[in-house]
Order: sequence, then structure tokens, then C-alpha cells
Amino acid sequence: MLNYFNREKLKSIILDEYPISRRDFEGCINLESLVIPESIDAVPADTFAGCKKLINIKCNPKLKEVHFKREETIPYWCTTITKSRFKNYENLEYLWASEKINYIEPGALDSCKILRYMKLSPHLLKYSNRKNLEVIIIQKDPQRLFLRRTSKAAKN
Repeated sequence: MLNYFNREKLKSIILDEYPISRRDFEGCINLESLVIPESIDAVPADTFAGCKKLINIKCNPKLKEVHFKREETIPYWCTTITKSRFKNYENLEYLWASEKINYIEPGALDSCKILRYMKLSPHLLKYSNRKNLEVIIIQKDPQRLFLRRTSKAAKN
């Protein structure tokens, strides 16, 4: 569908009634806005996997729930989060880090502009200083403490 366009430069796409195939959005690394007709309620898995800047999506609610979760779970075997892991990942909203993570490289989450929820170990709290964070789930806390940002802290 997008074969005749420079996919890397596309920032916004509005689709008409057109079936979506798995490779249609490959290489759309700067895509920020997408409108898909309500009549399209299914697309192949991982169709939008490379669209890490995609934040504004208008589509069928069922489609949005399946394909635009905006979350990432760090695998249990991973011990470090590097800058390259989340480079240009602007649409990340939820980050679930396993308790085996022992280091987050400084600046690793700088691209994550809408990151609002994190699950991490207490020793990694220093990396949670993100402007948009609303909820931090601290692992290995017997009460599963939820810290909410207050309106006073939001102004600072």
C-alpha cells in the first residue's frame, strides 16, 4: 500500500476503506498519527510493531485494544535496560520490569514521552524520575505499594 512513499518520512496517515496487510507499515518509524476506518476491525499481528512514535490513533475500539497497548514487559532473563532498547519509543505508556533488572542506563527512558506506569525494584527508583509518571509499582514490597504523584509534585 505504501510502496511508493518514503516510509521513514511519513508522520500521519489517514486510511480509506482499504484492507491492511502485515507489511504495510514496515519502516514507518516516524509515524505519529493514524486514522483507520471504524469498519476495519482486524489486522495481522505485529502490523504496527515498528511504529514506535505512534501516539495519536483513531480506529475501531476493538482494534485499538489489540494492537495499540503501548506497553513493554522486560523479559525475566534480562538484567539491564540500555539506551538502545527504548530509543525513539515515544508511545510507551506502561513498562513492566522484572525484579532481575539491576541497572538502567542513564537516559534509557528519555524517548518515552508518555510513560505513565512503571513496575520496578526499589533500587531502581532513581530512574523513575519521569515527568509523566502517575503510578510506580515497587516490587518485593509486602503491601504492593502504589505511589501516586500529587498535584503539588506535578507542578515542580
